[in-house]
Amino acid sequence: MKKMTWLGIVVMVVGLCSSGALATTIGPPVAGLDAGQFSIGLEYYMNDIGTDIDGTEIQTFTIVGEPEPDKEMRDDFKDELDFESDMIFVKLGYGVSDKLEVFLRLGMADATIDDAEISGGSDFAYGLGAKATFYEEGDLKIGALLQMTWGSSDDKVTETIEDPEDEDNFVDFPLPIDIDYYQLKFAVGPTYKLMESLSVYGGPFYHMMSGNLDGDATFSQLTTSQDLVLTNVTEDLSVDIETSSSFGGYIGAQIDLAENIPLCIEYQFTGDADVLGASLVYKF
Repeated sequence: MKKMTWLGIVVMVVGLCSSGALATTIGPPVAGLDAGQFSIGLEYYMNDIGTDIDGTEIQTFTIVGEPEPDKEMRDDFKDELDFESDMIFVKLGYGVSDKLEVFLRLGMADATIDDAEISGGSDFAYGLGAKATFYEEGDLKIGALLQMTWGSSDDKVTETIEDPEDEDNFVDFPLPIDIDYYQLKFAVGPTYKLMESLSVYGGPFYHMMSGNLDGDATFSQLTTSQDLVLTNVTEDLSVDIETSSSFGGYIGAQIDLAENIPLCIEYQFTGDADVLGASLVYKF
């Protein structure tokens, strides 16, 4: 039996400057809005991230007219998977106080897994989060960010089913898959104002992502056990997805293009991920 292209699993979702997810960027880890102030912005980033996968693939063969399965084939697997993605989000923020900001992110994300020859389309993603300032003295601020992101996606992978009695008799068919996942990110660090329109920031972060991929399909094929018989073949796939590295660091710059219009550019890294992102926000 040929191992399926389950390597194509992942997906995601994410965000950028002033928010984060899957392996997302952080933005200045301090509140950036005054009490009662709103913001709306556009965030974009691209990333390359490593994940660990642990899954099971089960193929069940049942001869049409028979009540019990004729044969079952099971494959348990573990692997590491690299993928690349481009993400774009609209971010809405609100200043609860001068030291606390909450935000909502709505957007789309795609995923490309070259090893599995999978290039998924863009799918919906969303997130919630908050940033708080704990210390402020002159041009220095120190704070933290906490956020959650949820996403889902669907795609199709090509699966090969072989006749258990005749390996030369096989068929390829598209297997629909569904992916659901959530991510948590916690970051701390300083933000320092170098000049009137330029601030730099950075620090450590903890990132956890967990998800699952499920796929199932049933089709019929002729098998050659002794005589030609029509067999229903059921394919079940279940995969758990986890990030390979949970701790990392980030560094970025915020440039005020005009009053209340900051631009963020950031680089983030862990042992298995690199993220480069940017965001543009309007405060009102």
